[in-house]
Amino acid sequence: MAGLRRPFNEGDEIALTPARLGRRGEAEGEYEGWRVRVEGGIPGENGRVRVLHVSKGGKVASGRFLGPVGDPHPARRDPACPIHDRCGGCGLQQLAEATALEIKVGQARSVLGERGCWAAPIASPRPFHYRCKTFLLPQRRGPGLLLGARPPRGERLVDTSGCVVLRPELEELAERCRSEVRLADEFRSLMLRCNREGKVQLTIAHAGPGDGLEE
Repeated sequence: MAGLRRPFNEGDEIALTPARLGRRGEAEGEYEGWRVRVEGGIPGENGRVRVLHVSKGGKVASGRFLGPVGDPHPARRDPACPIHDRCGGCGLQQLAEATALEIKVGQARSVLGERGCWAAPIASPRPFHYRCKTFLLPQRRGPGLLLGARPPRGERLVDTSGCVVLRPELEELAERCRSEVRLADEFRSLMLRCNREGKVQLTIAHAGPGDGLEE
């Protein structure tokens, strides 16, 4: 969209009060006619936002929550994971469990309407260590090998060691892979999963000709 006037540039700081929660857990709001997705934001909370990406094809941008303007949202909490804002795998750790559940039920109702019969939602008994499936991508880091996740719009992997949402069985298997896997040139990704009994499965996706794992 040639000639589209931008009210901000990448790297700018703006004040924004998001109105809703997006499908990936990011808060969404409007800023001078532009739709802005805010990682770490909460609907209804006025905050300072660092603009990270501005779309070239429309009035859409994304940013990261820096801090509240005034009092924080009553449901805001400190995320338990030290890399929650970098790996791209968790979008709701800044929200109290009850508020996150309420918002997600509202999203389901907005999609399905009043069709069918709605029962009371059943929350997970585990606030953390509940995820039973994950993907690990390889990347060379000097003489070693990094296994981790690639965040949205990211080129460098983020080491996901110590992930607080993975089941302990998967975190143990992931650490074994990090210490024992050496055939970086022969695989493209690892898929780790486990069942309710704690049995784990490791699936290796082999790399094809010409696939590179360079830093």
